[in-house]
Amino acid sequence: MIKRRLLLLSSSYVHGYGFLEHSQDHIREFFKNCKQIAFIPYAAKDMDEYAKIASAAFQKLFNLPVVSV
Repeated sequence: MIKRRLLLLSSSYVHGYGFLEHSQDHIREFFKNCKQIAFIPYAAKDMDEYAKIASAAFQKLFNLPVVSV
């Protein structure tokens, strides 16, 4: 059986940090054994653009592929 985990963040940007950088240590620990992330981009008007930003950040910060839902 596939183990699924859910991470909810209320803010992806914090003043002085890039996208998700303020919580990268917690995110890295949370996704330590993950092979892929499903991202739900409903926090922005342009969901496709937000998914691109998130995908690039997860790849850069955590070296994890993202599937946008």
